[in-house]
Amino acid sequence: MRNFAILLCLICAGYYGWDAFCDWLELPEESYVANNQTKKADEIFPSAMKNITPVKNIQSYIEEQRLNAQQKAKVIEQQEQIKQTQEDEAEEKPVETVAALPVIKPQLPENNSAQDQSALCFKLGPLSTRNLPAINRSIEAFGLLEAVRVESVLSADSYVVFTIPSTTSKGARALANQIRRQGYPSAKAVDSGPLLNAVELGRFKSEEQAQDYLQSAQQKLKMNDLRVTRLIGSPTNQVNLIFGAVTEQQAAALKKLAAQHKQSLQKCDF
Repeated sequence: MRNFAILLCLICAGYYGWDAFCDWLELPEESYVANNQTKKADEIFPSAMKNITPVKNIQSYIEEQRLNAQQKAKVIEQQEQIKQTQEDEAEEKPVETVAALPVIKPQLPENNSAQDQSALCFKLGPLSTRNLPAINRSIEAFGLLEAVRVESVLSADSYVVFTIPSTTSKGARALANQIRRQGYPSAKAVDSGPLLNAVELGRFKSEEQAQDYLQSAQQKLKMNDLRVTRLIGSPTNQVNLIFGAVTEQQAAALKKLAAQHKQSLQKCDF
């Protein structure tokens, strides 16, 4: 109980003694309150917020920002125009021509030159494909297998007088029958190749013969659909054996091979 009384006395002394202490320091109470409010304001609004000023006129602020954006856009546009002008000027400048460097022709070793001069090319044939297995064994025995290549023998080119192809094979056969009845017994419908469903009237070795035949057929048949074309020869059952870059020693062996199989041997014409 005694301690409680002492505590109450201390509280009262502190409460009433504060005013006396302020008077003694000549510190007015309003200043004390203002200092407390400032301190609380500092605590509520950080120091970073002090420099923010409110916008007094919103419309003026918006107009100012719009003008700033236009000025920035204008500056960017001017920079782009200057850059484009510089690129155009660079393209218009004449390109300086650089003198071509002299091409140095490589010099082949002497042994390669001698080998090229002694290299020969021969053609064996034409021979039937049925004889290839036997001749191939002889080529291997003479050591010429790596120097040979096979070349197909084509039939001679020909010039064909024909009609424009029909859409169907039935139409081509009907037209061929009609042409045969008018005095062209060799007319036939084409059933394969590039002239499929056309009617072939004749085949010739020279273009002059084909053109004469065409003019005659046009007058007699009264047809404007006749044409002349050249057909490349087709492969036959014969081939040529080409021996390229053979030496004198290999050429002698090749002559023996041709004589053994009774085949024609001649130098290449290309």
